[in-house]
Order: sequence, then C-alpha cells, then structure tokens
Amino acid sequence: MLPFDIIDHILSFLQWDRAALTSCSEADPLLSRIAERHFYARITVEEQIAPSSDPYTFDQYQLYKRLHDNPRIAKYVRDLHLPVSPVSHMLCIPDMSTKQEPTIHLILPMLPLLERIALACPSKYVSWNHLPEKFQQAFMDCLRLPTIKELSLSDITDFPLSSFNRSQTLKKLELRGVMTFENPYPSSSLRPSFDSLSLYRCPPIAKILPWAKTQTLRSLEIGPETDLIELPLLLQVWGPSLTSLNLNMGYGCK
Repeated sequence: MLPFDIIDHILSFLQWDRAALTSCSEADPLLSRIAERHFYARITVEEQIAPSSDPYTFDQYQLYKRLHDNPRIAKYVRDLHLPVSPVSHMLCIPDMSTKQEPTIHLILPMLPLLERIALACPSKYVSWNHLPEKFQQAFMDCLRLPTIKELSLSDITDFPLSSFNRSQTLKKLELRGVMTFENPYPSSSLRPSFDSLSLYRCPPIAKILPWAKTQTLRSLEIGPETDLIELPLLLQVWGPSLTSLNLNMGYGCK
C-alpha cells in the first residue's frame, strides 16, 4: 500500500470525477476513509435538489443536518457554491413543508477551512443590500478566515469593495455578469493584495479603478461580453506587474 499522503494526493485529482472517486472508495475501506474528504471538498448548495443530482449537492437543510450529525465533514469543505436572490427560499423564506427557517447563515460559520466561496444570482441579478443581514454578516465573516483564497461573485450589485479589507489572504477574485460596487473605496492600510482577477460578461468597470490602483496583479483574464472600454486604463495600472494576460473574446477567439 502506498503512503497515506501519496494516496490522498492522487485522489485529490478526482474531486471533479465523482464516479471515479466512488469506485476508488468502494475498492478498500482505507480508500473509502481517504476519499471522504475529497467527496466533500467542493459543495454546491441548491434551493431544490433533483432526484438525479450529484449526491454531494445539497439543499441547505440537508447540508446543515449532515454537518451537525458529522462535524468532521465541515473540515473537509474547501469550495462552497451558493445561489442567492432576494426572494430565495435559501435565504428568506421558510420551507413550506417543514416550516424550517433558512439555515445558510448557520452553515457558513461551521466551515472553518474554506478556501473558495462563490456567490451567484441564478436569475438576472440581485443587490447585495437586499440580502438578509444575518447572511451578509456570515458571508463577511468567511472573508476573514485565514484559509480563504478565492472569491467569485456573479450578478451581485452594490457589493462593498471595503469588504475586501476583511481579508489579508484573498488572492483571486472572479467577477461575472452585472456588477456594481459601493463607492468610494475607503482609505485603509489593511487591503488584500490580489494576484489574479477574472472578468466575465462585465459592463464598464470604471468604478473599480480607485481600487484597481491599490493592486499589483500578476494575472488578468477577460472573458466574452466584457466591456473593454477601460482596458487601456487597466493595463496602464497593472501592466508593470502582469505576467499573464488572457483575452477571451468568445467564438473560439483568444
């Protein structure tokens, strides 16, 4: 048998291949114990779970119960994907069948080793200011985790850039869709220094230029449908530090 660390490293490459990971876990009891941590490394929380969905995609009540009944699982979760909207059952509306109140703001503090968190509005876009205060606070607390490295925001308007001050470990920021930010960006010596920024389907982003000037990016990726009117300004700001620039204009062109 190979050493534990080597097996663990090999299985880490199967996090995106649930079928292969399942086969490995069923081959030997030791492999099953090692594989468990990789099954829970990346979790998606949905409002409703289809019968054929990934068994490691949960609604909030299932996930809360799983973490409550098996606390060790919480330490396995590294990547969390959350859909949100102002009328989301996950954030605002009790479950009609069980009368349970939303629990997502209770789940977030249970995950002490998160490295990446993705927040996305599945329909059109939503203002950060319209999300429940309990959820906002729990989310901001996640940005203070010493393990957090990546943040993805999709179609979230009015997100406070000042929240980045809460983290000194964030290194990668991904922005998708309709994005606006609260201004002005406050003066503070406690700013994370992002290494990587990805922009997809973004409108003009002049509002982030004051923030951009505080960063020394090494990697910039711009995806399809992103308004490039400010690209010369961004390159002027980040050009000296960039080591990687990826322009993907869609239709197979880069």
